[in-house]
Amino acid sequence: CAPLDSLLLDFWSRAWLTYRVDMEPFGDRANPAAAAAARAFVTDVGWGCMVRSGQMLLANALLTLHLGREWRAHRPPVTATPAATGTAANEPPPPLSPAEAAAPSDAEEAAVLALFADTRAAPFSLQRITSEGEAALGTRVGQWYGPAAVCASLARLVGAVGVDAPAMATARARLERVPAARSLAMHVAMDGVVCLDDVLAAAAAPAPAPSSED
Repeated sequence: CAPLDSLLLDFWSRAWLTYRVDMEPFGDRANPAAAAAARAFVTDVGWGCMVRSGQMLLANALLTLHLGREWRAHRPPVTATPAATGTAANEPPPPLSPAEAAAPSDAEEAAVLALFADTRAAPFSLQRITSEGEAALGTRVGQWYGPAAVCASLARLVGAVGVDAPAMATARARLERVPAARSLAMHVAMDGVVCLDDVLAAAAAPAPAPSSED
């Protein structure tokens, strides 16, 4: 396909996670007071941008590990060269064929994205990230999360998945579909400096237990 079409298809194949409303309640169920305060939040609009950015980084890393860097979604919503697909410039592409719709790669993509669903049954959900952020870092639901706080929370959740921590019991069914998530190691570089020895040590070291409970 044309170079621009190839670029657009690659872009369309990346995971995009963004704000939602009317979500499952926030808060650590092991901390009733914190859970009661967090329950007032039913959306992450206005404060969840950095958390979603962290989720997207991890989701796209897992898509690459699980499906390979050359994997592409079947078709973007609009192509750069409509003539190549037989559609006019202002028309959407034709619907997916049954074979395309049932292709294993789509199901596998869905399995990766399910790890980030807005429910505590998902290991990297907004609910789990904020519970971890509050318990370990003191960042409450509704407060803006900086990059360091998001990365630290995600690193602890990745570590909990890697050692099959009890706190991840409700997420095991989803994790079984994506083996790459269990073998992942996440290192948070400080002060903008990445040290190779630290990265290698993080990949070999046991993971810290998560602070939050199911």
